[in-house]
Amino acid sequence: GGCYDTGYYAGAAGGSGVVIIRYPTTYGTLYLGATNTSSSDLAEYYVSGDSSIAAGDVVTVSDTKVLDDGGQEVTNQGVLRKADKPYDGKLIGIISTNPGVLMGSIDGENKEDKRMLALAGRVPVKIDPESPAIEVGDFLTSSAKLGLAMKATKAGYTVAKALEAWQPGGPERIEVFVNLGYFIGPLTTDGYLQTGQKF
Repeated sequence: GGCYDTGYYAGAAGGSGVVIIRYPTTYGTLYLGATNTSSSDLAEYYVSGDSSIAAGDVVTVSDTKVLDDGGQEVTNQGVLRKADKPYDGKLIGIISTNPGVLMGSIDGENKEDKRMLALAGRVPVKIDPESPAIEVGDFLTSSAKLGLAMKATKAGYTVAKALEAWQPGGPERIEVFVNLGYFIGPLTTDGYLQTGQKF
């Protein structure tokens, strides 16, 4: 046994990189939707349950059914929705603006219902104007405003770490590192939870 076909096939190439890569082996075929060497995140197409979802939005996964114009169910899998409550336990990520590597495809029906969800790397995210000031390295979570992030100040689920500082009245977006996780709350200089921390 063994792999005898070790070549690769490149599809149409754009100014930023190769659009399709196919690398046949005995283990399967690798398909990349696109590569862009000037960008810094890895993204994948996910079905959206909200046509208004756009780049920079903080999103959750929802079991809400997606229906087409005729009222027929399009998918019964989890779909993307804009986050709308702080520290949402269903946070799944941030919509990519211009991914460095894009997986999946929008072939077939309902192409308009898919969004590029950042899985890892650096992306811009929309900030809630009422968020507390943000310092580099702060954890960010969802806010009560649709699709917007805010600084995490207590224990709860988070979606990213800030790579830029931000002050109220600052820009609409900042660059962050996508990092789904759980923030346990502020710590003392000795590494202990601060007195009165709520979970």
